[in-house]
Amino acid sequence: MTASLPHPRIGATTTDLAWRVLALVNLYRLLVPVLLAVLYLSITPPPVGQTSAPIFLATAGLYFIYAVISIAAVKRRWPEIALQTFVNAFVDIVAISLLTYASGGMPSGLGALLVLPIGAASFIVRQELALFFAAIATLAMLTQQG
Repeated sequence: MTASLPHPRIGATTTDLAWRVLALVNLYRLLVPVLLAVLYLSITPPPVGQTSAPIFLATAGLYFIYAVISIAAVKRRWPEIALQTFVNAFVDIVAISLLTYASGGMPSGLGALLVLPIGAASFIVRQELALFFAAIATLAMLTQQG
């Protein structure tokens, strides 16, 4: 008699995996603003933040602070994973959109930073919400074409 494995989208192991994914995306969220700030401060002229340095620096700082605060939320597993994922995706879209805008829009290439957080959120939430995240992220980047 063989033991049946749980369906990949159902069961406690999937919930644990989803929390791990959220924690790894939070690590990404910590690294992105730090690395962008290092780029801004170490290279002259800066390859990022050249259109609006105050918006760029403020957004990078707030994005980092949000990531630090999110560590506690992920460790406590509160609030529930669906709500955390929704808020995180919204914050990622807004922050990366502002960083992209402050760096000159889509030619800066920073819009590609949205791929990982939106893809990870899509793993955690149901399909309709995943498509909603992708659509909002796409609209946020399309507004920067110009």
